[in-house]
Amino acid sequence: MLNELKVMLKETQNSEGPKISIYLPTSRMLPESQQDAIAFKNLIQDVQLQLQEKYNRRVWEPIISKLDQLQRDSLFWSHSKDGLAVFADEKIFETFRVPQSFEQKAIVQNNFFIAPLLDITIIQGDYLIDLSKDRLKIYEIEGTKARVLEQDQIKTSFPDLFDDFDSNSNVNFGSYKGKTKSTFHGHRARPEEQEKDRQKYFHYIDQQLTKLVKVNEPHVILAGTADTVSQFQHVARGKFYFEKTIEKPFEALNHKEQEQAVTDILKPYIKSLEEAEINNYGFQKSRDKVVFEPEKILEYAEQGQVAQIIISKKYSAKAEEKMNEIIAKAIQTDATVHLADEDRFKDRLAAVLRF
Repeated sequence: MLNELKVMLKETQNSEGPKISIYLPTSRMLPESQQDAIAFKNLIQDVQLQLQEKYNRRVWEPIISKLDQLQRDSLFWSHSKDGLAVFADEKIFETFRVPQSFEQKAIVQNNFFIAPLLDITIIQGDYLIDLSKDRLKIYEIEGTKARVLEQDQIKTSFPDLFDDFDSNSNVNFGSYKGKTKSTFHGHRARPEEQEKDRQKYFHYIDQQLTKLVKVNEPHVILAGTADTVSQFQHVARGKFYFEKTIEKPFEALNHKEQEQAVTDILKPYIKSLEEAEINNYGFQKSRDKVVFEPEKILEYAEQGQVAQIIISKKYSAKAEEKMNEIIAKAIQTDATVHLADEDRFKDRLAAVLRF
């Protein structure tokens, strides 16, 4: 999502007109999702009142027209997630369906209000691999929810790679221990050969995931029987697997259990990232590499010299416009932005410099 936000901000950075940000909690289920369009209509009316106070009708009328068109699009509202963010000005019109609910809000300012999306960006790009009998399923994680990823790059069936594997066998991955002289009917290979093929397949999965993930930090959760996951971990070389795993087939869990299992892994990891951000800030502050004044932060950000920005979640409404400007500039210049709890961060606003 950060890439999409970055592109959006770049396209609209020279626009001097009003920038509209709308946030709405939405429902994935009917008939509740039908009510979302009604709530959105009320927010459009709120936006129009704000625009009428500050801008000429010719400036905002085309934007309101696009918002009205979205509100009437029944197909759009039938594919909701848990939250919706809409950004619009004279140049762009962007929607983000996200797996996290929002406080209902409509804002008209000189900069887009992006802060509510920052927590979403932390948990984008994570996957879950459910290793089972003779195949696997790849899930894409959205928030704490997982959905099956539609893809054709990775062969998800063991027989797709090994024609001599008996897909009708009731033998699970990881069930072969040692060597045996037993023979099997049909086209099935000997157990030791199947074991080698299984290791090849695990190695293949690991290599393909390396192409998919492309980072050396935790982004992939493993699920399956303890024995299967253990064998895969023995073969895998990727540095992107979470240390904690789900030691049962993910597909066997109900939706609530799946969400809880994902949360139990992601929540401690996200907390560790937040701790690392705060600790790095404290270290850099001791080296006098931190700037606090908003205008100075914007100046350094414009030069690409800001590596990290930390903002208190409790900043005042009066400071909101300036905070939005700083966040937008940080995203455009590849600086990380972290909203910190007030009890963990007393300085309200700070930027860590790259140099």
